[in-house]
Amino acid sequence: MTKAGLVYIALGLMFVLPGLMALWVGLRGSRWFFNSRSYGFLPKKIGLGGARIAMVLVGLLLLAAAVLVVVDPMGIMKGA
Repeated sequence: MTKAGLVYIALGLMFVLPGLMALWVGLRGSRWFFNSRSYGFLPKKIGLGGARIAMVLVGLLLLAAAVLVVVDPMGIMKGA
């Protein structure tokens, strides 16, 4: 496997999986996520609806970053 292939796998794990999880949590409104100690502040500050919208946006941004890695519009990955 080439270095570029390993970079694609690493970036996939760093962007796609968290992006899908954030999208899933935002769309489902998972109580276990929003009641956790780490993210419980978000619904308290902006409400559950706002927190769900924020998580959907975070998920979409992470997935867009993953697409940019694959598309590589500036040719950055060509040198890897």
